[in-house]
Amino acid sequence: MEILCREFVDAWPLCKTKWAGGCKIGFMKSEPISFDPHIRLIHLRKDLFPVADLVELCFAEHMDSEGRAYLRHVRSSARDENSLYLDATAPETSQIPFHGFVWEEDGKIIGNVTLIYTNKRNQPLYFIANVAVHPDHRGRGIGKQLTQRAIQHVLDHDGNSVILQVREDNPSAIHIYESLGFTEINRRTTWVWNGKVRPKLALAEGVRLRRRKPEDWPQERLWLDSIYPATVSWFLPFQAKNHEPGFLNGFMRWLDAQSVQFWSVFQNDTLIGAATLEGVNPFQDYLWISSSLAYEETTIQSVMPFLLHRVRRPQKIMVNYPAHRAEAAFTQGGMKVLNTLIWMEKKITKIEL
Repeated sequence: MEILCREFVDAWPLCKTKWAGGCKIGFMKSEPISFDPHIRLIHLRKDLFPVADLVELCFAEHMDSEGRAYLRHVRSSARDENSLYLDATAPETSQIPFHGFVWEEDGKIIGNVTLIYTNKRNQPLYFIANVAVHPDHRGRGIGKQLTQRAIQHVLDHDGNSVILQVREDNPSAIHIYESLGFTEINRRTTWVWNGKVRPKLALAEGVRLRRRKPEDWPQERLWLDSIYPATVSWFLPFQAKNHEPGFLNGFMRWLDAQSVQFWSVFQNDTLIGAATLEGVNPFQDYLWISSSLAYEETTIQSVMPFLLHRVRRPQKIMVNYPAHRAEAAFTQGGMKVLNTLIWMEKKITKIEL
């Protein structure tokens, strides 16, 4: 089964502000579903430590520095005995994106599903952030049953869909999710620096980079909407307003201590691409590259070496891009694949499971 600890970090701002849009929690009149008695609601105050240990045990080899930092944050939160948010009784009331259900046997937690809730345009949105099962207990259907329990929770709380993500190279997990009614809605690849020498600066003939000007923004916005549509941007640390030019937006970025840098890519006198480097947290700088299909390889091959030479810590750069596009350009530009994730969604109906 899958975990994406990085997504916990990206979802954290959503969880802190989820009450801003109001929260509608209702229960449907449906027949009670019987689940395995080993499944129970997580108790954050007493379960955070063992659940964090389970997550680390199951997925340490796939965890990046940001994921490990987030687990440290979770453990730090668990030590704060006065934190009222540790008393949250459901994903809808939790201010820490680690709520959900656990599978407990003989006083030990051997399985966990994390269910993150947010509210967007008065519509409840649910995201299964991870399903973790202790290696000694896999093959018993625990992960599938925990996922079914999460689906039932969404059903009971008027949710109309639930979303998760799974690694492209995990066919067994993909099969389980498909058997539960999940279908693919998107596929994205995350690129990071390959950790080797920076590639040589070699722009194609007629290609140049310069600081973005306000008149470049309308075209860049169209490209961004295409590469980071609403169906994927809500789970990424991407906000179009952070990219808009203008004195007021620039002043607000300065006021909020946001680190955002903009470049435009030209071939001769034609704008062919754009790049924005945005510091989203202490561990990651997201690079938002946008272009048309016709020029995306030229744009990427121009932008990547330029930035890898320019920044002090290239290991912080992360690019989220449509899967299996411009792979050679990214590789030649000094990047490597961190993972390719399939986003899957299950539409919820009133008669489930």
